[in-house]
Amino acid sequence: MAFGRRLFHLSRHLTPRFVPSAVAFSTAASPPAAASSVALTGHYARLTGICEEQARLAFDKKAPDKSKDGWSIATFAGGCFWGPQLFFDRIEGVVATSVGYTQGDLEKPTYEAICTGRTRHTEAVQVFFDESVVSYQDLLKEFWSSIDPTVVDGQGNDLGSQYRTGIYCHNGEQARDAMISMTEEQRKYKKVIATEVTRAAVYWPAEPEHQNYLVNGGRMGRGQSNAKGCKDPIRCYG
Repeated sequence: MAFGRRLFHLSRHLTPRFVPSAVAFSTAASPPAAASSVALTGHYARLTGICEEQARLAFDKKAPDKSKDGWSIATFAGGCFWGPQLFFDRIEGVVATSVGYTQGDLEKPTYEAICTGRTRHTEAVQVFFDESVVSYQDLLKEFWSSIDPTVVDGQGNDLGSQYRTGIYCHNGEQARDAMISMTEEQRKYKKVIATEVTRAAVYWPAEPEHQNYLVNGGRMGRGQSNAKGCKDPIRCYG
């Protein structure tokens, strides 16, 4: 049985938001991602660092499980992406993060476009992490602790399909771990978990002004710490 079909069988009674993979994941180890030299356009041309790397992968329609430097990649959606980026940045073993758009229909999306709710993208955070320091299972536990997974299309005061929660798996091992963790998490709730678990799609990094938004001050101009181990409450808008 193909891996995606097997996951669908495991999950069909757990959440209506699971989207089965049409193609089984390869069991072979993936080499580090090699981004092309394609010319970036729009806000993607203004991105630097890992965001530029992610933009080039998106323009090539790639969703690898390793960065060009060999870091493992995980992608999560937990409502408005500003807070989740700061949340993951504080975790030991997380090397870098960015915010962006994924699981939608429109290529080269912008913040304005996804906010209409018509592109089917969700606001996401992509995490580069060192598996020798933090495991994917640990990241899953942290993710579940940061959301209310029973809410459909939203978190807190942010409502709309672009704010739905999700775990987007980059390989078969992540998919297996995500389904196991969701099964365990479901036992805590009477309501059915609405968080979608599906294969990682192309991830489009957001505009520079959305990257590290809360660290840079947010709406209120009060920067928040992304230091490892920081326990300060996260102010969602700054």
